[in-house]
Amino acid sequence: MNHLRRYQLLAIAMACATSISGPRLIAMAADETLDVTVSGAWSRATPPGAEVGVAYMNVTVHGGPDRLLGAESALAERAEIHEMRTDQGAMQMRTVGPIELTPAQELVLEPGGLHVMLIGLRESLVAGEHHTVTLVFEHAGRVPVDVEVRAP
Repeated sequence: MNHLRRYQLLAIAMACATSISGPRLIAMAADETLDVTVSGAWSRATPPGAEVGVAYMNVTVHGGPDRLLGAESALAERAEIHEMRTDQGAMQMRTVGPIELTPAQELVLEPGGLHVMLIGLRESLVAGEHHTVTLVFEHAGRVPVDVEVRAP
């Protein structure tokens, strides 16, 4: 399939995904055999002066396996993939990665589980605004994600 046709089909798919299921990101991967679908991306608003924030979303890789290596954000000094879990009755948070993804497997980043931790916020997360978190994959490369900030 020639490149022009592939991009035309991608544009049609993006339009359909947006009209059917609301905001959604479909990104063509660096090797053109993978694509990444991200939906439902959101963050909680933070109070002024907060140093940390979070981002949640659903991520699916199509076309082959990949590994989520981490995340980046211009809004924070660093972004990391974290996991919340209960160990011997105590809630703990730890950095995880890389995360293996099989084709069509949905990786859910949600409160109380896996999430993107934004550390060293440069500004508050304000309800109604949007910011970008970039997911970094081994094969798909960098995938920017538009994240909606919601009231706590």
